[in-house]
Amino acid sequence: IDTQAPTLTGVPANTTIQCNTMPPQAPVVTATDNCAMGIVVDFDETTTPGSCANNSTITRTWTATDGCNTTT
Repeated sequence: IDTQAPTLTGVPANTTIQCNTMPPQAPVVTATDNCAMGIVVDFDETTTPGSCANNSTITRTWTATDGCNTTT
């Protein structure tokens, strides 16, 4: 019985950047699991405009599923 979700490795911490700085590239995130091999990590990125010019939030989400459990 697989009761343990995959573990994501390489997920960056939240970051605040200044207006004239480009956001960093999304890193390559990997996953390991106690039962399954070769877990695929799905990546999604959305940008939400802020309340004024040059103010926005980029949300990057990595998801790994091992057939029974999901980690986001």
